[in-house]
Amino acid sequence: ATLTVNGMEVPFVTNGKGEFYLENIKPGRYAGTVHGDIGKYVFTVAIPHSDNTIVNLVGVLAEERR
Repeated sequence: ATLTVNGMEVPFVTNGKGEFYLENIKPGRYAGTVHGDIGKYVFTVAIPHSDNTIVNLVGVLAEERR
């Protein structure tokens, strides 16, 4: 899986439940892509401003792209 940040692709790993971890990403909206055995999925993630170390990003929904 990758997240596009300022034109650069940042790789990250997801688990079987779709959970993932991102590090050192500034607040903003970013486009992401997940490639799996059954296809390619795209999503947008909104990173909020927060002083917390861990932020739960509820409601990230990926759509299948062919």
